[in-house]
Amino acid sequence: MQLSRAGEAGKIDRCKIGVTGVSNKIKYKEKQLNERVKSSLCEREFVFPPYDADQLNDIMQARRDAFREDVLCHGVISRAAALAAREHGDARQAIDILRYAGEIAQSRGASTVTEEYVVDAREQAETDRFRELLRGSTPHSRYALQALTILSLNGDDTGGYRTTDIYDMYEQVCRQEGADTLSLRRVRDLLKEHAFLDITEQSRHSGGSAEGSFTRHQLLEDPEVVREVLTNTTH
Repeated sequence: MQLSRAGEAGKIDRCKIGVTGVSNKIKYKEKQLNERVKSSLCEREFVFPPYDADQLNDIMQARRDAFREDVLCHGVISRAAALAAREHGDARQAIDILRYAGEIAQSRGASTVTEEYVVDAREQAETDRFRELLRGSTPHSRYALQALTILSLNGDDTGGYRTTDIYDMYEQVCRQEGADTLSLRRVRDLLKEHAFLDITEQSRHSGGSAEGSFTRHQLLEDPEVVREVLTNTTH
């Protein structure tokens, strides 16, 4: 707030302040900045679209020299580019898929990298990306996520689960782990952090005059993948 209104407050007189914000979250401003700050920024917004399949293909073609000649079968790079473009358009993750495909082929004693390995590599890359998101997270952050995962695996509510339902399951997880529980408010904050990391998605709902408004949460990752990562994450 002070930075965006520094000129009006007389804090500067011989220079101008420019602020550059970079985020891959479209709604970052709405969620992180209050109205007074947004009104004083006078910002210009530039949106950079994700890479498409052709662009990703060109990027990865330039890196095919990481493999020996004739190791990559025809169509491998274009398949990896298509998978990456369809899901996220991220060049780094697309290159990771190609790298994992090579590692999988090597581990299986194959002399070439085929499209079959690309499909397996995409799943491995997604699991590793998710594992990196959870690396260094607190035990209770994982317990809250585990609670939502259990509900997702055992239930059939495609619209997500209420915070209170997740908290009830979270208490059970804590008992199993021999840990003291945090307050409902703190667990709600942990769930917000998961949503910020795009691990989960939150949506507000109205239950009418009888129930008021409430929040539902649902996993953006495959529940089986989440369970596997949580199981292999050090407590």
